[in-house]
Amino acid sequence: MNPKYLFTWVGLFFLFPITKLPISVTHKLGDMLGFIFFLLSKERKKIALINLKLCFPKLEEQEINNLVKENFKNIGKGILEMGIAWWSNQTRLQNLITNYSNKEFLVEPSKNNIGL
Repeated sequence: MNPKYLFTWVGLFFLFPITKLPISVTHKLGDMLGFIFFLLSKERKKIALINLKLCFPKLEEQEINNLVKENFKNIGKGILEMGIAWWSNQTRLQNLITNYSNKEFLVEPSKNNIGL
């Protein structure tokens, strides 16, 4: 174990047990992890804010800040979901997949700005 990879090993050590929790708990933890990234990653946050201001000049400062914060939260969720994909069995992964047979179930939430 090379000291160069110490943070990686520590991260994996904590990630593995988190992946055994229910998905709703994992998402809450992912939100918290992403919020911590939002608070600590000042340079990345600055880059995201500048990019969004350039792309969406008509959006207010608070809206752009909220978009960046939500993006960081989704990054946190994605990191924890990646652990689920690595270490969960096929049955659990299949249970996490949702199949839609009626298109209106996909269209209606997007009209109300609700994620799927």
